[in-house]
Amino acid sequence: KKEAKNIPTTPANPVTGPSGSAVPTELEHLKMEKNNLHQMLRTYEKDFFKRNNRQVSSYADIQPVASQYRRYKDIKKAIAKIHGTDKR
Repeated sequence: KKEAKNIPTTPANPVTGPSGSAVPTELEHLKMEKNNLHQMLRTYEKDFFKRNNRQVSSYADIQPVASQYRRYKDIKKAIAKIHGTDKR
């Protein structure tokens, strides 16, 4: 049986969340997903700029990752609701 040694605690591989528990809370899970999406979307925007020599500026520009943008927006709303800062 192999022992797990030096397991990194990154958002992609959380051993324990900020709460210290082995199972991430809903808020921690949402924050990890938000951070992952944020990183992916920023990479898309940087690559778009390199290919097109301009910033993303229209729906047509984000169409390939539109579902990820929608999910990111929904996660931000869910986090705000958990924190009680939902403006609705």
